Amino acid sequence: MKRALWIVSFLLLALLLTRVRGALAGSYCGYCSNQQRACDPSVPKCIPCTSSNQCTQKQRCDVTTGLCRPKGLFNPFAWYDGVLIPLTFLVAGIHNAGGSGGGTSYITLFVLLAGFQIAAASANSHAYIFAGMIANVAFNLFQLHVARNTSRIDWDLAVVTVPFFLTGSAVGVYLNQVLPGYFISLLLAAIMLLLIIYNAFFGIRITMLEMRLIRASETGALSADWRVGDAEKASAKTKRHIEEKTTEPTETEDLTRDGEITARVSAEGGSKAIPAAVPLTRVKPRRWWHWIDPKMHSRSLGELLYWESSWWHWRYWLVLAFLWSVLFVCRYLSGSRKQQSPVGMPLCGAVYWVVFAVQQTVLLGSGFWLLYRARRLEQMRIRLGYPWFVDGTGLGDLRFTNNFQIWYPLFSLIVGVFDSFTGIGGSDLLMPALYSVCHMHPFTVQSSVSAIIFVTSSAGAVQFLAYGVLDIDYSLFYGLFALLGSLTGVILVYYFAKRYNLAALLILVLVVAFAFNFGTLLYVSAVNLSNVVAAGVGWMTNSVCTPTYH
Repeated sequence: MKRALWIVSFLLLALLLTRVRGALAGSYCGYCSNQQRACDPSVPKCIPCTSSNQCTQKQRCDVTTGLCRPKGLFNPFAWYDGVLIPLTFLVAGIHNAGGSGGGTSYITLFVLLAGFQIAAASANSHAYIFAGMIANVAFNLFQLHVARNTSRIDWDLAVVTVPFFLTGSAVGVYLNQVLPGYFISLLLAAIMLLLIIYNAFFGIRITMLEMRLIRASETGALSADWRVGDAEKASAKTKRHIEEKTTEPTETEDLTRDGEITARVSAEGGSKAIPAAVPLTRVKPRRWWHWIDPKMHSRSLGELLYWESSWWHWRYWLVLAFLWSVLFVCRYLSGSRKQQSPVGMPLCGAVYWVVFAVQQTVLLGSGFWLLYRARRLEQMRIRLGYPWFVDGTGLGDLRFTNNFQIWYPLFSLIVGVFDSFTGIGGSDLLMPALYSVCHMHPFTVQSSVSAIIFVTSSAGAVQFLAYGVLDIDYSLFYGLFALLGSLTGVILVYYFAKRYNLAALLILVLVVAFAFNFGTLLYVSAVNLSNVVAAGVGWMTNSVCTPTYH
């Protein structure tokens, strides 16, 4: 199977390379168009535009800046304005069905059809991702966990991820403005190819395991629901994952009592639903400050499960809103090379960098505090005998282990950098890691990542709005169709996944979306790179400290 996938991947890559061969006849004017400049073919030289006749048919001249920008929405109406409507709907439906934001697809669509520069399309993609995630989160907000009467969204994972993600995204915004567009598209294409190969292997493996469990269940080989899992029917690797999830202690100094509780939970089925004997009880907090975070002060399993059973975790929302506000206020007051500070803060001056340092310090400090809280919560769950869930494929609940605390914060920060830098969408990178390293169930991953990207994509869109590179008319209009497409895709994929007991369907949908992204990105990269070669300009960068406003 693996050999066949490698052969198919190679053939697809060869086919795509032959298709883009005709696009390699670059030109100097093509390079100028990518730089939002007019072209003087007699020199040749990129010059500021003075009229829209000097720009491409899809662009209009901004005489105040001398830049060729995408024309206003429906001003005038063009054929691609209409074509983008169903394509945006379709892209949002496919990507959000798998939990991905679809940023790379939006980038290629608006570069190829609407005349956007790559960096500008990357910036605007955050608005479409955010619109799709509105529907995604609204749907998952009312859905229950696979095996417990608790929220499907892992809110502890969300609040741990967001601060590190936003810390990285603040750096990625600078890289997006500095580095050339062809480099961004080439990097995206390379990442997409790796994600296609990895997710295809992983999705097929999980699908085969699920189908094997379904057949065993239908023939009576399993004594319980296949979702609960049966370690005896799984592969050796899957058995190890199940054992780790149901028996792993959280600290080396955990007392014998914790180990006994964990062993008892595992022996009783470990990952099964909440035992009927455990009542959900609400206890009044002993101290007034316990009300701020009552889950951390639970004294029984029933009390802990009660606080987790709420569908509206407003305390988590307040934390996410605080983190979002820190980034928004600091970026808005600082201004950028394309947008002057509303308080007159000098660009790249001493105050500018002090504000940036305060912003990053608050975000990182909040992230480490929330990570410490999650670790304490993990210890409390083990002490109370929490009913951990893991299915027959080895996928289940997230465990905040020592190893997780080491690699995940750094990984989330790097994902945030790539999210704002390339527009790839952090979900495309977060989800494979949560599947393969953390062994989380696809339903939990899809819903939890949608909550994370809901916050981070809105923060990214606001940053680019403050920097003056977000086209509001395009964002609002096509964002509406991204929202509708997302809702349609999420409803359909969950229907079929539950109907046929194939949670891996969410992973396979991602592979299809990534394959489309790779093909279009490879084409865009070839065109832009050929224009750079024809112009002979080499590696060109911009300065974030050189204002373009007047």
